[in-house]
Amino acid sequence: MSKMPLFTLLNTNLRFYFQTKRFIVILPLYFFITLIFPILIIAGYISKPLDVYSFTSEGLNNFSNASALVAALFAGDAISKDFSREGFFTLTQPVKRLEIMLSRYLAGSIVTILTMFASYFIPWIIFSEAFYSSIDPNIGEIVLFAILFNLSLVAFAVLFSSLFRSSTIGIIITLLVIYLIMPAVTGILQFLGIEPWFLLTYAGSLIGNLGLKDYPPHIQTLSSQNSKFTIYNPYVWEASIIMVSYLVISLIISYFIYTRRELKEI
Repeated sequence: MSKMPLFTLLNTNLRFYFQTKRFIVILPLYFFITLIFPILIIAGYISKPLDVYSFTSEGLNNFSNASALVAALFAGDAISKDFSREGFFTLTQPVKRLEIMLSRYLAGSIVTILTMFASYFIPWIIFSEAFYSSIDPNIGEIVLFAILFNLSLVAFAVLFSSLFRSSTIGIIITLLVIYLIMPAVTGILQFLGIEPWFLLTYAGSLIGNLGLKDYPPHIQTLSSQNSKFTIYNPYVWEASIIMVSYLVISLIISYFIYTRRELKEI
């Protein structure tokens, strides 16, 4: 038997993802959630932002957390399922594990990026044109970093998937870490006045900031009578390094674990 090329594996995984309930449910759900903000503006329940920059920034404000959830759902079991009973078919085929892992990573990345772009960017562009007859001139940078951020998220999800033999546990732990724990730790550290430079979700805040007319300063301090709260905004170069580091390191560790873990009957 000849080895299946990477694109064949990728095609198989893409068809699998597109047929899952995860994709069928989450794409229209995210699309509907994205429409709520502009619909409330049209209905007159909330005021329209002053300019296209404010509209863009508010629309992308939750992009980081939303992407984290999608990446966890689509890639949280990318590797772990091969060490369940399913692996007795997959890993006994004449296919290199590197090709299997890359096909899973690429398929998860494509589906995640497609979901986020279809549910966030397309409605945002349409309503930007409708409300302001223009779109944010930073669209190029925003799209570039949105893609890089999602590639990094999926790689990180694949890493967690490689650590567990159970697909369910892989997805749950990935969700907890990148959707709940990381944002919570970011908030706590900023409250303590510490820059969370080592967290991927911190780098993801760059995307919403790029929607603003003027990129916010690296350090902002909010004061009240009894407390002081420091907000850190990543530099563009800083966020780039964080994202690329997560992407590369996660895939290297995932490959190391995946190629050395033995298949055991459950």
